[in-house]
Amino acid sequence: MTALSASTARLVFDGDQTIRDVETARARLLDALAAHAVVEINFDDATTIDVSMIQLILAARNSAQRRGRTLILSHPAHGVLRDSLTRGGFIPAATDRPVPGAVAAPPNDVFWSKGATA
Repeated sequence: MTALSASTARLVFDGDQTIRDVETARARLLDALAAHAVVEINFDDATTIDVSMIQLILAARNSAQRRGRTLILSHPAHGVLRDSLTRGGFIPAATDRPVPGAVAAPPNDVFWSKGATA
């Protein structure tokens, strides 16, 4: 078993992040999660993000939690990432009104909205 680094791994995903790029992103995430207890991801310079990348991040987050690791966003989702999350129905649109009597935000909503600033 490899010893975990005390530092946080920081992964930057830039340019297109689509189904064509998901295998490379998956490999990067797996390598980082194998070597670090905390992996911080950043999409600031992404130009396109599709649902396959969002699904990969959610799966990686679940996998990290099962292994006692932490996957976080560098900051709350914004820009292209937020647009993709909204279009995909992963988070409500900014114009959506709260539903009376609705329960608290699901854990994935909190993940996307908190980032490393939580």
